[in-house]
Amino acid sequence: MYYNALLFFAAIWSAYYFLLYFLFRKKYNAEWISRMVSLTHALAIVRSAEYTAYFETWPFDTMGFLNTHHQNLVLCLTAGYFIFEITWCLYMRTEGVLMVIHHAISITSMLISLWTQHSASEVLLTTWGSELTNPFLQIRWFLRETGNYQSIFGFINDLVFFVLFFILRTVVGTVVAYYLYHATETTLFMKVCGFSFYGLSLVWMIQIFKFGQKKLFNGYKSRIE
Repeated sequence: MYYNALLFFAAIWSAYYFLLYFLFRKKYNAEWISRMVSLTHALAIVRSAEYTAYFETWPFDTMGFLNTHHQNLVLCLTAGYFIFEITWCLYMRTEGVLMVIHHAISITSMLISLWTQHSASEVLLTTWGSELTNPFLQIRWFLRETGNYQSIFGFINDLVFFVLFFILRTVVGTVVAYYLYHATETTLFMKVCGFSFYGLSLVWMIQIFKFGQKKLFNGYKSRIE
């Protein structure tokens, strides 16, 4: 029923990428343009998911329930983006295995939700948590590319990203996993997708923690030298 909308949004995200590439190709490379698209998607999906949560169905109370019309449209919006994104990543070979797995799990859970017309609440809740930190990740990359990463703004951006990632992926993520485990309406397959996503978040949290330790240690070492 909503697959035409899914294809429409996949085409829209692709067209948006090529439009930006056409306009800025002399100044920015393909990865820069792709990250601009990723930033746009993050802002759009976070606001859209919040709308459905606040004005339609509170996700912690409706896991496994029937999707609403607006939830389906938001699923199409974000699934269309991830179809574009995973295609771009595989073609350009810019991302590692974990990121490709992340995209594959996201797309699978979204498509299953659209097909069964259930579980949009938990899928969008998980997507909201993952995409809320995305803008800070993209800003970090932009700062590195422009030579402005070693600045106070770069430090603040990294700090906000680390704190938000820890809160959303570890603290809130654990609460979501608890609710998902006890959700009687959610299918086993969707629970597996959810816990796989949670596992990836923990792996990334460990990697980010190690990076933070290294950055603080190097900063302290440079000061005492």
